[in-house]
Amino acid sequence: MAEDLQTILIIYSGGIILITPILILLSLLEIFRKNIFIPYLVINLLTSALLIFLSVGIFSVSDEYIMEYYGYNFDGMSIEENYENVSFENIERVKQLEMSMMGIGRTFKAIFAYIFFIPYILLVYILKFILPVLKLQREFGKRYKKF
Repeated sequence: MAEDLQTILIIYSGGIILITPILILLSLLEIFRKNIFIPYLVINLLTSALLIFLSVGIFSVSDEYIMEYYGYNFDGMSIEENYENVSFENIERVKQLEMSMMGIGRTFKAIFAYIFFIPYILLVYILKFILPVLKLQREFGKRYKKF
């Protein structure tokens, strides 16, 4: 039940994050027609930062929710107190979640995700203008290949 919720959150938030630059580009093409690179870049950087920070926050909250669902005690002062309500079959899953919460915090996770997302924003912009040119070249080649 709880793991299904986390899977649904991952799929939907990832889909929204990946579709947003495409939707922004298409809407800006309708509004401006020319010189849309700077507005596209600014709007996408702000929107993607917001979406990525929200999704990373939601994932960490869902991890905490799953651990509480399995019986993990965050207020425990020792390992025994933390795991006293966790059933035997769920101990490994709770240990994995506890280890994933250690290390870098959610802010750094969001910053790294944001840095790796910037090339995708640029790739969407470039592909929007390269694909029609390639399509025209392909059709031009098919028409004049007969002669």
